[in-house]
Amino acid sequence: MKRGVAVMTVMDLFNFVIDQNIADDDVDDYLEKRFSKRCWRMEIHSQMMMTYLQQSWCRRWIMRSS
Repeated sequence: MKRGVAVMTVMDLFNFVIDQNIADDDVDDYLEKRFSKRCWRMEIHSQMMMTYLQQSWCRRWIMRSS
């Protein structure tokens, strides 16, 4: 996501352009699957970052309080 818009990586775009197995009728389905997978990965990454930040903040807080 860039500025609230879902975008493809350069590699995803390259694969999309050269993939001859994607028929004209299947383009929308292909893109929807790619973006849903990417959104799922971004959600997992976001959750992992939140957990990391919470844990690191807790450690710093405990070290300061000691």
